[in-house]
Amino acid sequence: IDPKRAIPREEQEKTEKIFVGGVKPEVTEEEFREYFSQFGTVVESTLMSNKDTGRPRGFGFITFDNDQSVEAVLAKQGEIIIKDKPVSIR
Repeated sequence: IDPKRAIPREEQEKTEKIFVGGVKPEVTEEEFREYFSQFGTVVESTLMSNKDTGRPRGFGFITFDNDQSVEAVLAKQGEIIIKDKPVSIR
């Protein structure tokens, strides 16, 4: 086993991408993107769907142009509600 030194959080690479879970099936890609644009410039938004049926899988990803937008979203954890349903952010 090769031990690896612990990296303090401040030194870890920041990310511009977040996972959003618990999304209602009727939320459109446009609504999804529009909601998160209040936190910053959205570079990419993806709502995942079943390849065979095309039905929504209830989660997606948002990519911002900077990590400050991600921090702003994470600061609102537990308060983010899309179409009357709370969603989880990771």
